[in-house]
Amino acid sequence: MDITVENFNMRLSELRESVLEADFIAIDTELTGLHSQSAAETLPSLFDSIEERYMKLRSSVQKFTVSQIGVSVFKKKNGVPNRFVSQCYNFYLFPVCFAQIDTEFSVQASSSAFLSSYGFDFNKLFKKGIPYLNDVQEAALQNKLATGVFAIYRLLSGDQLKSFINVVTEWIVTAEEGSSIVLSGLSGLQVYDLQIILRRAIPTVWTELKSTTEVAVYKVSVEKRKILETSADCTLIEKAVNFARGFTNLFRILVEAHKPLVGHNLFLDLLYLHEKFYRPLPESYSEFKNNICCLFPCVIDTKIIARVTWKEYSFPRAGTLLQISEIMSSKLADEQMNPPEICHADECQLYVDHEYPHEAAYDAFLSGSALLKMTYLLLLKKDFENLPVDIPFSCHLEAVQEYLNMINVIRGRMSRMCLKGPDLPARRPPLLLVRAHRILCVSEIYHEFRVHWSLDVRKLTKYKFLLSVNTFKGVRAILKTYWKHPELCVTTYRYWQHASNIVCMFHVCSVVAAWSILAFILGGCRSQK
Repeated sequence: MDITVENFNMRLSELRESVLEADFIAIDTELTGLHSQSAAETLPSLFDSIEERYMKLRSSVQKFTVSQIGVSVFKKKNGVPNRFVSQCYNFYLFPVCFAQIDTEFSVQASSSAFLSSYGFDFNKLFKKGIPYLNDVQEAALQNKLATGVFAIYRLLSGDQLKSFINVVTEWIVTAEEGSSIVLSGLSGLQVYDLQIILRRAIPTVWTELKSTTEVAVYKVSVEKRKILETSADCTLIEKAVNFARGFTNLFRILVEAHKPLVGHNLFLDLLYLHEKFYRPLPESYSEFKNNICCLFPCVIDTKIIARVTWKEYSFPRAGTLLQISEIMSSKLADEQMNPPEICHADECQLYVDHEYPHEAAYDAFLSGSALLKMTYLLLLKKDFENLPVDIPFSCHLEAVQEYLNMINVIRGRMSRMCLKGPDLPARRPPLLLVRAHRILCVSEIYHEFRVHWSLDVRKLTKYKFLLSVNTFKGVRAILKTYWKHPELCVTTYRYWQHASNIVCMFHVCSVVAAWSILAFILGGCRSQK
């Protein structure tokens, strides 16, 4: 189900009820870009520590934004063994432009082309996107609207505003007190923008929101106006801020619900949730982890669970979420037990017969359904005979208890992030040292080895380079292939043996030791004389 600015507020109470009653929530995001290409040092690398990767992704998250977020709400159906019902929602988002909040963001050509190839509706993004604010933006907006010192950022063009003011000023001259007119043709925050302007410009009018596109204007006395202002349940500014807050209202419901949050390769998703709907990302990596733990106490990354399941069942490696879901479904078809049945709610039937890869809600649904299938297979391994006929979701959680709050890290020195507690050391392939017999550049070394293996290159000197290879198999293959290479000498990199600062320190210590020994010997010879 697509949710835009036109139906978001009407659906919010329904969404709140759905989230609060859920067993768990699965999410996915589509973005205007992935990684900033402005400088090579901002691109993710196999050399990255977890802190370095966080800082690199933080700079990209600050530059790009969320174009679509999918939320799939899973709930165990009462009275039907092992059946879960999913409600899928596709939210199109667009940054708020109101008062002095005018968000800048970048769009990456490759990301737009990718989304376009899968049928992404850019008209819904730009014309009907739901606004959102983080805490800092909301506080700034409230302050500017309350003080009355703000600029209008193209919500109403000069001609539009002039036309509406002319209509009202001409009408109010002959209108009787209590009569009204309706101004139409508005959209989004324009309905609040116009009301604020009219109320501040004309003391004898009162305005009300008639629909999402219309504003009713009433002629009232100054005394009546004061009574209306004091008796209103919610001020116009509060209504405007609530509308501008948009999707952040649902984000706060998700936080309030404290339901398990599920996704695939969640690191980037969590960064965007923090930056766009909570607060700007802190410089401290540990502070980011603490904040996420407070927001979402239970986070499950299906990429981590997939690795565990692969080890237990020796599945073929799957590169995409759709492939993982297909492998799980194939395996479950072979099992004699009663696997979890996942069905769609009556109003969310779009994904029953068709696949929509890289649509945020569909990918969120795949993440949630893959979790249920994988945890069921793990339960079969652990306690096949004692499984109840109707397995509650709490049992599914117990099957992966030790992997909760662990987030996959793609292509880094650390393979996972632990949201609660220190990150565990990873068993990663050793670095390789390449010595060239002539001066080479990084791109030449990269293309020499990249033909057969996934790797990254870092230059040490004009003759020496470091290789970080993604797999142990790749390391072994490179050492074997380049064992007697005429131009390139490849060995395992050992910090204490090859690091320039350590080598320099050893050289200095050797010189100092040599001079000390020489001085001792010469001093001994003189004393004998």
